[in-house]
Amino acid sequence: MSGIRYVATLVTALGYGLVASIFFPFSTFAMAGLRRLPPAQGIAAIRSINRPALSVVTPLNAQFGLHNLGADLPHTAFTGTGRWLRMDKPEEFDRILDEFLARVRATGALRSREPSK
Repeated sequence: MSGIRYVATLVTALGYGLVASIFFPFSTFAMAGLRRLPPAQGIAAIRSINRPALSVVTPLNAQFGLHNLGADLPHTAFTGTGRWLRMDKPEEFDRILDEFLARVRATGALRSREPSK
């Protein structure tokens, strides 16, 4: 294996390990805890995050999206891509993100929803 290919393979493997170290605990602990709640409480728990969110999925990962919890989370599905949406279709990804951020700014959803003192 050439030096560049070896480095690229190593960096990719480390990247996947990092991503797995983030998502594995979430899927193991948080999702298991949410499944034990009655549906209405699970939805309330997701909504209590209290921040704008958008789930962008592909056919490869759509079954794992938080929008499947019934929490009325907006989501967009890409087709014709792998798992790296930003790399596969950067213009479309940026357009979806820009539209989402414009909606957030227009509604003022980033302002704190904590009661004022």
